[in-house]
Amino acid sequence: LSAIKFYISTIGSLTNDKKLNEILTKANNALLDVNSNVRSICFNLMPQTLEAFGLLKAVTELCNQMTVPGHLSFVITGDKQVLPDNKSQEIAIFRIIQEFINNALKHGKASRILINFKKHKASLKIILEDNGIGFKLFDKKETGMGLRNVQSRIASYNGEIKITSSPGKGTKYELMIPLST
Repeated sequence: LSAIKFYISTIGSLTNDKKLNEILTKANNALLDVNSNVRSICFNLMPQTLEAFGLLKAVTELCNQMTVPGHLSFVITGDKQVLPDNKSQEIAIFRIIQEFINNALKHGKASRILINFKKHKASLKIILEDNGIGFKLFDKKETGMGLRNVQSRIASYNGEIKITSSPGKGTKYELMIPLST
């Protein structure tokens, strides 16, 4: 993408045609947008912060990127000492939190999301809660793909999930995941 952007800029510097320069400027701006989107996708696939600094920092960075003062806020609490050392478990938990946030914004229209990490015996308990519009809990057969992915990720670590929601009351996930060593 950078090479294409360079070629377009070079063509623009070789011509005095206003109309062509206008088109090349638009193409250059479109490439900047694409480059930004690719970076965002890469971050969502595997945030460097998760790899380098762990789950809490990656979740904090994700929330900071999404915060919109006066419209969307996050509260992250808990003890970083209780977080898993296992990278695959961290990635799974990160994906679950991403899915919860995505659902809270897309479907729940939440303006505040709470994320709490705490130790419960030999497990990590994560509470994810939003102040959105909530939903009526359905049959397992009617569960959406995102929630099925969350349940599958939790089950792969012998964890449990309790979902509480009702129309007008927001949504709450209580996750219990045994800490692996």
